[in-house]
Order: sequence, then C-alpha cells, then structure tokens
Amino acid sequence: TQSTPLVLRVGQGSGLATDQTLTALAINPTILNNFAVVVSSPQTTGTAFTSGSVTARDTYNNTITTFNASTNNVTITASNAGGMTNNVLALAGDFVSGVANLATKATTYTGPSSPGGITFTATSAGPIVNGTSGNVVINNASATQYAITNKAAITAGNPHTVGVGFDVTI
Repeated sequence: TQSTPLVLRVGQGSGLATDQTLTALAINPTILNNFAVVVSSPQTTGTAFTSGSVTARDTYNNTITTFNASTNNVTITASNAGGMTNNVLALAGDFVSGVANLATKATTYTGPSSPGGITFTATSAGPIVNGTSGNVVINNASATQYAITNKAAITAGNPHTVGVGFDVTI
C-alpha cells in the first residue's frame, strides 16, 4: 500500500450540505524502516532473475514512493554468501515509485545451486535497514557444450582413453 491523499470535510450541524470546507490531508510515509524483498522460486544460477522486487517501506509498511537509491544505496546478498552481479541499487532510477525491479536490473545469483533454497537480503547503506526474501530454490545451470580432451591420433583396434568435460556457462 502507499499513502493516498485523504479529503477531510468539516461543517456545522448534523449534515454537510452547508458550510463545508474541503481540506486535503496528505498522509505521508514515515522514514525508511524495512524492505519487502520478493524473488520467485526457482531461479537458475548464472541466469538473471526472471522476476523479483525490492520495495522501500516505512514503519507502517507503506511504500516510500520517493525512495532514492542514489542517496541510500541498497545491496542484495545471498544467505549462503554466493556470488551476485547487478546486485547494487545505486541509481535514482533503480527504484520507481518505491519499487526496484530486479529482473529489469538483471540481478543475477552466480553461486552454487541450492535445492533446499536460500534467501536474499536487501540492505541499505544508511540508515541501515534490511529485508529478506522467502526461501528460493537455486537450480544448476545447464551444460552449454562439451569438450573432448586427449585428442591424440586413435588407431582402430587399439584401446584409447578419452576424457570428456562439460562447460557450464555461469
């Protein structure tokens, strides 16, 4: 939810048909208190998140629509300390109306797979606040090619050992 202007009507007597005044009452979010972090499960190591978001929120969990990452950088980390790329939100445009889209940012987890799942935490530079996602299963990346080693000349009828390795692009 986010703050929405509220119209307060004040009048005399039991009805509001006469002597009304309209006063716009703005309810603004308070200071940054936490982040709501959502990352869909499963994800694949080495592949940009297919969906995910970080929402800047106040004490009452209202979205802070004016949050600016250029003045308060936010870093996304993995609970197993696995590597990540595009995980620092530091530009004014990284949050739009208080929400950062991690798929648009191409945030990528590059650590080991985790069939049991891990969590992702968003932490701001200052004031230091954070928020953690739910459990996210991390699948292995697929092999993209294989390589044959020991390519010495092979003569028919003679045994030969060939090593096969798989390259996984991460």
